[in-house]
Amino acid sequence: MDRSLLEFLKPKSEERYSKLEAYCDLLSRASAGAYATPEAEGALQLLPGQFVATISELSRQWKWQRATVRQFIAGLANLGHISGHQ
Repeated sequence: MDRSLLEFLKPKSEERYSKLEAYCDLLSRASAGAYATPEAEGALQLLPGQFVATISELSRQWKWQRATVRQFIAGLANLGHISGHQ
């Protein structure tokens, strides 16, 4: 599925993100092209499609409770659409 179609179809609101909007946000982050964290001791080297985000960061962005973000991420992982590490 073309991500631009999902972006076009998603509703625009300043309220909480829908599940579709949250998924599109994850797709956008994964395709952003920044594959390395800032240069620092022990910096992570990321592969294409990988990104670093915290539950708290996603919670603020999506205007969701942290527990809801965790459940959403776990659901996507159970469906095999994402994988995550702590």
